[in-house]
Amino acid sequence: MFNNISWQSYWIAIALFSAGYYLVIYVLYFRHDFVIRRSKASTSAAESSFLSQTTTGQDSQSGAAQQSFLFNHPEDFQRPEMNTMEHTVYTCMDEINAFLEEARRGKCVKEDVIVDLHRILRKYPTISTSEYKESLTNVIVGQCEYRCSVHLSADDVVRVWLGW
Repeated sequence: MFNNISWQSYWIAIALFSAGYYLVIYVLYFRHDFVIRRSKASTSAAESSFLSQTTTGQDSQSGAAQQSFLFNHPEDFQRPEMNTMEHTVYTCMDEINAFLEEARRGKCVKEDVIVDLHRILRKYPTISTSEYKESLTNVIVGQCEYRCSVHLSADDVVRVWLGW
């Protein structure tokens, strides 16, 4: 019975079964990666709607421009030119997002998040007096809730900026 099977057929069958097996294992263990990639576009829409709800009392045109700038992803646009306020805000947001992503993987303690956010913002003193401060504050509050489930109150936001 096994005399009719060639070695070439045997190795092709082994390769196909192995590939199928590892594909099934990959899909079972890493299926959440497929969901994240697919929902990235819907996340951007949710973030912008959250920010539009939380910002009040701003000039709608300048506020919308700042918010769209803060929420865009690197693949959506080119980085702003060096030595501009937009570049500074973009760099700060990159660092904050990286920190919050790392904090999400570990155990998030509200006090530690506040202290670490203050350390990050202390590196960028020009932002605290810029027109982007309010938008950046809203983004930080939203990202803390979204990524770390840490809810920042108004006093916590003051502590983030001033470091009390």
